[in-house]
Amino acid sequence: QYAGYLAYGRIQELRGNREAARIFLKKAAGVRELVNGAWWDEKGKFFYSHLGADYKLQGRSGLDLLYRDIVDDGPKARSAVSELLAAIKKGPSSAVEGQSHQAEVLFRYGIPDVAYTQMMDLTRANRARREYPEVPYSVIGAMVTGLMGITVDPVSPFQAPAEGDFVDRIVRTLPGLGTIDWAELRNVPIRANEVAVRHEGGRKSVCTNQVGPALIWQAAFDGAHETLLIDGQPTRARIDKRPLGRVTSSVRV
Repeated sequence: QYAGYLAYGRIQELRGNREAARIFLKKAAGVRELVNGAWWDEKGKFFYSHLGADYKLQGRSGLDLLYRDIVDDGPKARSAVSELLAAIKKGPSSAVEGQSHQAEVLFRYGIPDVAYTQMMDLTRANRARREYPEVPYSVIGAMVTGLMGITVDPVSPFQAPAEGDFVDRIVRTLPGLGTIDWAELRNVPIRANEVAVRHEGGRKSVCTNQVGPALIWQAAFDGAHETLLIDGQPTRARIDKRPLGRVTSSVRV
């Protein structure tokens, strides 16, 4: 419900319908407030997972809320992540329907090594139900958006003139390699383009625009750095805060 309201609100923004966008973004905010309020056990410091037959909130939740990005940052996000990590430790190979989403979430919250382990478990040769569609779709998605950190950062059309130099879509990369030395992905279709991205650890990234018009690349790295090198030239970096106290530095090219 939260994701639906949020997406529809953004669609109305793209159409220039400010009032409709405001209404549905407000609805999304209301659902978020409900989840972070009524569905949060303040005493136990955890989220409930479901409503029981007696209409009382029960269970403990982590993955579903993190996947929809509805959890407030801080203690609530830490609780949900801890719940997810505890579930993985208890059952490293769980049902593919749920496990297929774990890598994407873990990459998003800066836990790449556990995310990679989950991807490899889903794709091992003797994995039960590996042929289920959840597995290939989610693993490829996690490789692109998590391991390689390739995403399209949208800016509201109303904000683009002020914050994006009239550009409302930027290709961002953020290495999620963890202990992996390097990784490279080629021929990635992004709108009218195809790009190749290579990461060498968490310190160097190369992006090649293989096909299509010029684009803006926002190269991001973990940590707070005053400058980053673009082709050897020091360039002032932009510092961004992410969930759980994570900080990244980036430059636009």
